Amino acid sequence: MIMSILSLPGELLVEIFSTVIEDLGDAPAEPVVLILASLCKSLRELLLASPTVWRRIRVRTFADLRGAHLFIERSKACPLELSVHFDIFDHIPHEFIQALDLPRLCKLSVSGPFSNDIARFVQAISDTPTPLLRDVSLLARTQSNCGNAHVPLLSGASDALRTLTMRGCVRCLAPFPHLTRLNISNLLCNYADFRDLINGSPSLTTLILGNLLDHLDPDSDNEAAVAGPMFEASALKYLAVGFLNTYLVSGDRPLLGFLSMPNLEYLEVVGSRADYGEFSGKSFPALRTLCLRDLDFPTCDVALYRSFSNITRLELSNVQGMELLTVPEEKGAPLWPDLQDLVCWLPDEESCSWLDGLLASRARLTLHVPLKRKNNFPPAGGRYDIRFLSDQPSGLIGPEDFASMEWEDDDSSNSEDFFSDEIDLFENDESFDYEPEPDEDFDEEEAYYEDEDDDWDGVWFGDGI
Repeated sequence: MIMSILSLPGELLVEIFSTVIEDLGDAPAEPVVLILASLCKSLRELLLASPTVWRRIRVRTFADLRGAHLFIERSKACPLELSVHFDIFDHIPHEFIQALDLPRLCKLSVSGPFSNDIARFVQAISDTPTPLLRDVSLLARTQSNCGNAHVPLLSGASDALRTLTMRGCVRCLAPFPHLTRLNISNLLCNYADFRDLINGSPSLTTLILGNLLDHLDPDSDNEAAVAGPMFEASALKYLAVGFLNTYLVSGDRPLLGFLSMPNLEYLEVVGSRADYGEFSGKSFPALRTLCLRDLDFPTCDVALYRSFSNITRLELSNVQGMELLTVPEEKGAPLWPDLQDLVCWLPDEESCSWLDGLLASRARLTLHVPLKRKNNFPPAGGRYDIRFLSDQPSGLIGPEDFASMEWEDDDSSNSEDFFSDEIDLFENDESFDYEPEPDEDFDEEEAYYEDEDDDWDGVWFGDGI
């Protein structure tokens, strides 16, 4: 098998390996390039001579920390993609940060239990310009309180940054004039912070607000600080909002109520909730796609979604009470007259009787329905086509990356084996005499790490988590 693979041209092999590494490089296992390099000497020599396959650096374990400099060296001048996981340590050694070739950094992903740990690491690398950094993910499971110590993060990448995914303090963000996609989970800020965030990103075309709550800045009791005139996001075309609460939890106007989006083309709403000015009373002349997920009418505002008369595509996922949303207009005018595509991912028990009324007064419509429910829909006729979907429904708000991240059990990882004397991916590629020095404070048999920098006796990394 290996010999047949090696018969392929080297350039093609490198392209194949790069694709595999791109797909699996952040999987909870050893870096794929090390697995490939361990198969045979010929593959190893090919990989050592291919800088592009070494450009992705993942730091999840202590072995990753010790071996990261190899990826930096062997990637040569290639742009770097760095992934750091604060699961078994709460800080990165300064020596590691010094070894990073930060001007080459083009993609950064940092995850961990607390946003403060992530912010400290990002601040530590912010002193060096990162002109190639276009994509950043700051994935904290818990939002920490910054207090009044707000320090602009990622200022060295402000001109290059195009995509930002985060849970954290928006006051700690520098302006990003060329940012096009912003994904914030658990947005927590006041009116002024939200306005500055939007105005500081004039090129923003996609805004994703998952797990949105209505509470504003908990550190401010000043009503004047959370109210003001409307402000506009003229470049915004795609908006996705996931509401956590069904009803407004305070008397304050929700933040989205102050945002004008005249050029919005795609609106995705997740969660049953009445409208409190987020979308009502505004004009959306360019809106063409409406995506509704996990809604239950009449809890939601039926009249609001019926008023989006220009939509050409309606996507429904786990929506109940459709007969209320699609009741025919009183004067016989067709509901959503320009509708061309209807995507239905409805609960199994949900009746589809409302569909006849929606089809009654339109010439053509394409239905997209799950294959498992094909018997619930009448066969395709003259008024509509039907297409069957095998994939799960998708949208801008996917499975929650922030809250669902689980503690990794690194006790089963064999990363140490890939930095052992058998493979010799370190300094000397001809002799196999390297023996990694064991961590003084880490007992592999007991999976116990002594941390002398705090008041804890130790942190358990075995099966107890």
